Amino acid sequence: MFGQMNASGYTATWKTTSERIEGTRYYTDMPRLNYGTLLENIVVLEATRICHDDETPDQSLAFASAFAMPPLTQCWCIPNEETNNPLFNNAFLTQLAAHRHKPQTIQGLWSLCINNIPRVPVASFHGDQAILYTTAGPNGALLASMLTVQRGREIHLWINDDGGRYRHDAKGSDRSTLDQARLLVGGQTAGTAYELCGTFPNTVNSLRKW
Repeated sequence: MFGQMNASGYTATWKTTSERIEGTRYYTDMPRLNYGTLLENIVVLEATRICHDDETPDQSLAFASAFAMPPLTQCWCIPNEETNNPLFNNAFLTQLAAHRHKPQTIQGLWSLCINNIPRVPVASFHGDQAILYTTAGPNGALLASMLTVQRGREIHLWINDDGGRYRHDAKGSDRSTLDQARLLVGGQTAGTAYELCGTFPNTVNSLRKW
């Protein structure tokens, strides 16, 4: 079971002790850099690749994701994310997407999402928040599905959205995650997508049956 990774950045500050002078503790704001998204994307992609490499022709991949964001979610939800993420932000991803990349790579899959040629619906980071950037990044299930489409393999998805913070409410988003992966990649692959609204772990019985 792969864990779900975020496509969008979080905005937060940590209080950290910078130094102690004459017995007085001074605190400064430290921005939370969103490099966790980069790591999570790589882990999901490479774990999917390893599973496919070990498959026999009659096997397929099963991918379960709880507390999932919509397949394509806007990259950053407020402007100061650009400052908090000086090397990994909307501007960087847009520049990256302007170049050609090898298929089945993190750069190539990101670029397909950023360019979004088939105009797959983009969801806001929060359901009640206006989209500031139309560029979007993939959730874990979409990223794994896109690689699977490019590999010509089969994948079965169990995707649990809690129906609260991350609502799958982008206009026109009636296509499944697997359908959106096929559109973005421009290919076909066998598989299924079971997408469930509910609070995990209350949905664990559904996962058992799946």
